[in-house]
Amino acid sequence: MIFGLVNSQFLQILYVTKKEEIGELNDRISSIIDKLEKPFYAFNTAFETNVLTCQLGRNITFECELQREKYESKANAVRELRIPTHNDPFNDKGILCMYAWQNGEFEKALAHNRACLLKERDILLRRGYRKPNGLALFTI
Repeated sequence: MIFGLVNSQFLQILYVTKKEEIGELNDRISSIIDKLEKPFYAFNTAFETNVLTCQLGRNITFECELQREKYESKANAVRELRIPTHNDPFNDKGILCMYAWQNGEFEKALAHNRACLLKERDILLRRGYRKPNGLALFTI
């Protein structure tokens, strides 16, 4: 599992290589999230909200959406805005990151996560954000 964040001061990626370490990572993520300045931004806020809410067992809200409209792909946004790939080994195909992690290809998974964070930063800086649509799909 991989967790990454970027703000105006730093880019940070935390990860574990074994499933039995996920609980410890979740604890570290919780402590970091509690200290972060809001608002939170994400490309596909519903997805990010649901993943973190399920992983951490508490509601995490992203107040600012980077998708222009629901279901916009990050690849299309990156292409339209002429954002560099930031050496993404999977060319915006997130499912390949999951497979890489499962297969022990941690460097590729980390490179993808880093590229995604930088692309989302670039999307924010080039076109801004909007308020997310409605409520998240999953709540605890």
